[in-house]
Amino acid sequence: MATDRLQKVLAAAGITSRRGAEAMIAAGRVTVDGKRATPGTQVDPERAIIAVDGQVIGAAAAQAYLLLHKPGGVTSTTRDRHATTTVMELIPTALVPDGARLYPVGRLDQDSEGLLVLTNDGGWADRVVHPRHGVEREYALALSVPLEGEQVDVLRAGIPLDEGLATLGGLRPMTNVENVISGSGNGASEEGVFVCRRNSDPSTLWTRHAMSASPPLRSTSSQAS
Repeated sequence: MATDRLQKVLAAAGITSRRGAEAMIAAGRVTVDGKRATPGTQVDPERAIIAVDGQVIGAAAAQAYLLLHKPGGVTSTTRDRHATTTVMELIPTALVPDGARLYPVGRLDQDSEGLLVLTNDGGWADRVVHPRHGVEREYALALSVPLEGEQVDVLRAGIPLDEGLATLGGLRPMTNVENVISGSGNGASEEGVFVCRRNSDPSTLWTRHAMSASPPLRSTSSQAS
Protein backbone atom coordinates (compact mmCIF):
# COMPACT_ATOMS: atom_id res chain seq x y z
CA MET A 1 0.00 0.00 0.00
CA ALA A 2 1.72 3.19 -1.25
CA THR A 3 0.77 6.31 0.66
CA ASP A 4 1.50 9.96 0.02
CA ARG A 5 0.77 13.31 1.60
CA LEU A 6 -2.79 14.42 1.00
CA GLN A 7 -1.80 17.85 -0.30
CA LYS A 8 0.43 16.20 -2.91
CA VAL A 9 -2.41 13.92 -4.01
CA LEU A 10 -4.76 16.90 -4.36
CA ALA A 11 -2.21 18.80 -6.42
CA ALA A 12 -1.59 15.77 -8.69
CA ALA A 13 -5.34 15.52 -9.29
CA GLY A 14 -5.35 19.08 -10.59
CA ILE A 15 -7.46 20.45 -7.73
CA THR A 16 -5.05 23.19 -6.71
CA SER A 17 -1.40 23.77 -5.86
CA ARG A 18 0.17 22.04 -2.85
CA ARG A 19 0.01 25.26 -0.87
CA GLY A 20 -3.61 25.71 -1.90
CA ALA A 21 -4.33 22.11 -0.85
CA GLU A 22 -2.84 22.76 2.59
CA ALA A 23 -5.19 25.72 2.99
CA MET A 24 -8.17 23.60 1.91
CA ILE A 25 -7.28 20.90 4.43
CA ALA A 26 -6.82 23.42 7.24
CA ALA A 27 -10.20 24.98 6.38
CA GLY A 28 -11.93 21.60 6.77
CA ARG A 29 -12.94 21.36 3.12
CA VAL A 30 -11.32 17.94 2.55
CA THR A 31 -12.48 14.56 3.83
CA VAL A 32 -10.84 11.12 3.61
CA ASP A 33 -13.13 8.11 3.86
CA GLY A 34 -15.86 10.36 5.20
CA LYS A 35 -13.78 11.93 7.95
CA ARG A 36 -12.38 15.44 8.04
CA ALA A 37 -8.73 15.46 7.01
CA THR A 38 -6.00 17.13 9.04
CA PRO A 39 -2.68 18.67 7.93
CA GLY A 40 -0.06 15.96 7.36
CA THR A 41 -2.61 13.24 6.55
CA GLN A 42 -1.13 10.31 4.59
CA VAL A 43 -3.41 8.55 2.09
CA ASP A 44 -3.36 5.78 -0.45
CA PRO A 45 -4.76 7.59 -3.52
CA GLU A 46 -5.80 4.29 -5.12
CA ARG A 47 -7.92 3.20 -2.14
CA ALA A 48 -8.96 6.27 -0.16
CA ILE A 49 -12.19 8.10 -0.93
CA ILE A 50 -11.08 11.71 -1.01
CA ALA A 51 -13.63 14.50 -1.32
CA VAL A 52 -13.27 18.26 -1.65
CA ASP A 53 -16.32 20.29 -0.72
CA GLY A 54 -18.27 17.04 -0.82
CA GLN A 55 -17.18 16.07 -4.34
CA VAL A 56 -15.17 12.85 -4.68
CA ILE A 57 -11.90 13.23 -6.60
CA GLY A 58 -9.04 10.99 -7.69
CA ALA A 59 -9.27 7.25 -8.35
CA ALA A 60 -12.67 7.00 -6.61
CA ALA A 61 -14.19 9.49 -9.06
CA ALA A 62 -15.15 8.63 -12.62
CA GLN A 63 -12.10 9.23 -14.82
CA ALA A 64 -12.66 11.33 -17.90
CA TYR A 65 -10.55 12.01 -20.99
CA LEU A 66 -11.71 14.68 -23.41
CA LEU A 67 -10.08 15.68 -26.71
CA LEU A 68 -10.40 19.35 -27.56
CA HIS A 69 -9.34 21.31 -30.62
CA LYS A 70 -8.04 24.47 -28.97
CA PRO A 71 -8.52 27.50 -31.20
CA GLY A 72 -6.13 30.43 -31.23
CA GLY A 73 -6.74 33.15 -28.66
CA VAL A 74 -7.77 30.71 -25.92
CA THR A 75 -5.65 30.16 -22.80
CA SER A 76 -4.72 26.57 -21.76
CA THR A 77 -5.49 26.97 -18.06
CA THR A 78 -8.37 26.12 -15.76
CA ARG A 79 -8.66 29.73 -14.62
CA ASP A 80 -6.85 32.96 -15.41
CA ARG A 81 -8.22 36.38 -14.48
CA HIS A 82 -6.17 37.94 -17.29
CA ALA A 83 -7.49 35.60 -19.99
CA THR A 84 -10.43 36.46 -22.20
CA THR A 85 -11.32 32.78 -22.62
CA THR A 86 -9.91 29.58 -21.10
CA VAL A 87 -10.22 26.05 -22.49
CA MET A 88 -12.54 25.12 -19.62
CA GLU A 89 -15.16 27.49 -21.01
CA LEU A 90 -15.25 25.46 -24.24
CA ILE A 91 -16.24 22.19 -22.54
CA PRO A 92 -19.98 21.39 -22.48
CA THR A 93 -21.00 20.54 -18.93
CA ALA A 94 -22.81 17.44 -20.21
CA LEU A 95 -19.41 15.89 -21.09
CA VAL A 96 -18.00 16.27 -17.57
CA PRO A 97 -18.82 13.43 -15.13
CA ASP A 98 -20.40 14.46 -11.83
CA GLY A 99 -17.73 15.47 -9.35
CA ALA A 100 -14.92 15.45 -11.94
CA ARG A 101 -12.55 18.41 -12.07
CA LEU A 102 -10.83 18.41 -15.42
CA TYR A 103 -7.57 20.15 -16.26
CA PRO A 104 -5.45 20.41 -19.43
CA VAL A 105 -2.67 17.87 -20.01
CA GLY A 106 0.27 20.07 -20.95
CA ARG A 107 -0.41 23.35 -22.65
CA LEU A 108 -0.56 25.21 -25.93
CA ASP A 109 0.37 28.87 -26.08
CA GLN A 110 -2.50 31.30 -26.43
CA ASP A 111 -1.85 31.91 -30.15
CA SER A 112 -1.36 28.21 -30.91
CA GLU A 113 -4.13 25.80 -31.83
CA GLY A 114 -4.59 22.06 -32.06
CA LEU A 115 -5.05 18.92 -29.99
CA LEU A 116 -5.38 19.35 -26.24
CA VAL A 117 -6.40 16.60 -23.82
CA LEU A 118 -8.31 17.34 -20.62
CA THR A 119 -8.59 14.79 -17.82
CA ASN A 120 -8.91 14.26 -14.08
CA ASP A 121 -6.48 11.33 -14.18
CA GLY A 122 -3.30 12.73 -12.64
CA GLY A 123 -1.23 9.56 -13.11
CA TRP A 124 -2.03 9.31 -16.81
CA ALA A 125 -1.38 13.03 -17.30
CA ASP A 126 2.08 12.65 -15.76
CA ARG A 127 2.91 9.79 -18.15
CA VAL A 128 1.97 12.00 -21.10
CA VAL A 129 3.68 15.28 -20.21
CA HIS A 130 6.79 14.34 -18.23
CA PRO A 131 9.91 14.22 -20.44
CA ARG A 132 11.13 10.95 -18.88
CA HIS A 133 8.31 9.07 -20.63
CA GLY A 134 9.41 10.16 -24.12
CA VAL A 135 6.05 11.26 -25.54
CA GLU A 136 6.66 13.40 -28.63
CA ARG A 137 4.45 16.26 -29.85
CA GLU A 138 4.01 16.92 -33.54
CA TYR A 139 3.31 20.46 -34.72
CA ALA A 140 2.69 22.06 -38.10
CA LEU A 141 4.11 25.52 -38.81
CA ALA A 142 3.78 27.60 -41.95
CA LEU A 143 7.08 29.28 -42.84
CA SER A 144 7.47 32.37 -45.00
CA VAL A 145 10.34 30.71 -46.92
CA PRO A 146 11.58 27.10 -47.16
CA LEU A 147 14.24 25.98 -44.70
CA GLU A 148 17.83 25.76 -45.86
CA GLY A 149 20.10 22.86 -44.96
CA GLU A 150 22.12 24.87 -42.45
CA GLN A 151 18.94 26.00 -40.67
CA VAL A 152 17.74 22.41 -40.37
CA ASP A 153 21.10 21.40 -38.85
CA VAL A 154 20.84 24.18 -36.27
CA LEU A 155 17.31 23.12 -35.31
CA ARG A 156 18.32 19.48 -34.99
CA ALA A 157 21.24 20.45 -32.73
CA GLY A 158 18.77 22.05 -30.32
CA ILE A 159 17.84 25.46 -29.01
CA PRO A 160 18.65 26.21 -25.34
CA LEU A 161 15.55 27.53 -23.57
CA ASP A 162 15.02 28.57 -19.97
CA GLU A 163 13.34 25.21 -19.26
CA GLY A 164 16.00 23.11 -21.04
CA LEU A 165 17.19 22.09 -24.49
CA ALA A 166 14.47 21.93 -27.16
CA THR A 167 15.36 19.75 -30.13
CA LEU A 168 13.80 18.85 -33.45
CA GLY A 169 13.14 15.10 -33.62
CA GLY A 170 11.89 15.03 -37.21
CA LEU A 171 10.92 17.24 -40.12
CA ARG A 172 8.91 16.75 -43.30
CA PRO A 173 6.91 18.91 -45.75
CA MET A 174 3.22 19.22 -44.95
CA THR A 175 0.76 17.35 -47.12
CA ASN A 176 -1.88 19.19 -49.15
CA VAL A 177 -4.53 18.20 -46.60
CA GLU A 178 -2.42 19.50 -43.70
CA ASN A 179 -1.87 22.76 -45.58
CA VAL A 180 -5.62 23.23 -45.86
CA ILE A 181 -6.24 22.35 -42.19
CA SER A 182 -3.54 24.71 -40.96
CA GLY A 183 -4.76 27.51 -43.21
CA SER A 184 -1.29 28.01 -44.65
CA GLY A 185 -2.46 27.74 -48.26
CA ASN A 186 0.41 27.48 -50.73
CA GLY A 187 3.02 28.85 -48.34
CA ALA A 188 6.26 27.13 -47.45
CA SER A 189 5.11 24.77 -44.71
CA GLU A 190 6.77 22.16 -42.57
CA GLU A 191 5.54 19.42 -40.24
CA GLY A 192 7.89 18.91 -37.33
CA VAL A 193 8.22 16.50 -34.42
CA PHE A 194 9.59 18.48 -31.52
CA VAL A 195 11.18 16.85 -28.49
CA CYS A 196 10.74 19.59 -25.90
CA ARG A 197 10.25 19.90 -22.20
CA ARG A 198 6.66 20.30 -21.07
CA ASN A 199 6.36 24.08 -21.33
CA SER A 200 8.33 24.70 -24.51
CA ASP A 201 6.77 26.78 -27.28
CA PRO A 202 7.67 25.19 -30.65
CA SER A 203 7.65 28.54 -32.42
CA THR A 204 10.63 29.54 -30.27
CA LEU A 205 12.76 27.12 -32.28
CA TRP A 206 12.08 29.18 -35.38
CA THR A 207 12.03 32.72 -33.99
CA ARG A 208 15.38 32.28 -32.23
CA HIS A 209 16.86 32.05 -35.73
CA ALA A 210 14.81 34.82 -37.34
CA MET A 211 12.61 32.40 -39.28
CA SER A 212 9.10 33.77 -39.68
CA ALA A 213 6.43 31.22 -38.80
CA SER A 214 2.73 31.13 -38.14
CA PRO A 215 1.44 30.10 -34.69
CA PRO A 216 2.06 26.34 -34.34
CA LEU A 217 -0.71 23.80 -34.84
CA ARG A 218 -0.41 20.67 -32.69
CA SER A 219 -1.55 17.78 -34.83
CA THR A 220 -0.67 14.67 -32.81
CA SER A 221 1.02 13.36 -29.69
CA SER A 222 2.64 9.95 -29.74
CA GLN A 223 4.89 7.65 -27.74
CA ALA A 224 8.51 7.80 -28.83
CA SER A 225 9.88 4.53 -30.12
